[in-house]
Order: sequence, then structure tokens, then C-alpha cells
Amino acid sequence: MRAKRNAIALCLSAMVALQIPAIVGSVNAAIVPSAFAQSAELLSVELAIRDGKVEGASVIKAKEGDRVELRWTTDAPVTLRLKGYDIELSVTPERRETMVFDADSTGRFPVTRRDDKSDIALLYVEVQPR
Repeated sequence: MRAKRNAIALCLSAMVALQIPAIVGSVNAAIVPSAFAQSAELLSVELAIRDGKVEGASVIKAKEGDRVELRWTTDAPVTLRLKGYDIELSVTPERRETMVFDADSTGRFPVTRRDDKSDIALLYVEVQPR
């Protein structure tokens, strides 16, 4: 009976020992995202549309994890779309609007306006890996 208990205890010890790397790995994985989140920044950009075009910047650069605010004014009503993030925003001359998103997808994403039956790119948001 004692030999059987010792064999069971040995098996349990081996199972616990095999689980330690998995537990430590999951703890490390949980630490990495919070450290990543602390390095995120707020990127706030003022943008004006005049005569159907954005004045100034043609590319907005952000880092993965940043919170991005695109603050829009316009001289004529316009509907804007940030493709890839599926954000749509209507802006009028009477009211400034803000497009807010967390840059969690990397790549180059156009901000477009609808003109007749097609979308026209006004500028691009580039989200680079951190």
C-alpha cells in the first residue's frame, strides 16, 4: 500500500513540475500586454477640409496601441470613413467632430469622403508596429 501511495505522490509531483513552465509562461504573457498598454500614447490631430481636400497632412503616423483622435472641421457637409476600422463620421461646417479609435491594427488605412458614387481618399493613417 505504501509503495502505491509513493508512486501516486511521485506522479503528482511530476505533473506539477510539468505545469510550472506553463504557469510561468502565462504569467509572463499577462505582464507583457500591460507593459505594452503603458507605452501607448494619445495622438490628437487637428484636420480641416477646404474645397474637398484636407489642408496640410496627407499621412498621419501612429504606433500600434496608441489612442488616436482625428478632430475634423469642414467648409461643406461631408461624410468621412476610416477604412479598416469601420468608422464613419458626418461633419458639418457648424460643428467640429472627432474620430476616436485605438490603433490596434497595423497597416495603412485611408480616410475617404463620398463623392457621387465613389470614395475619394483624403489622407492615410499609418499604424506601425510598436
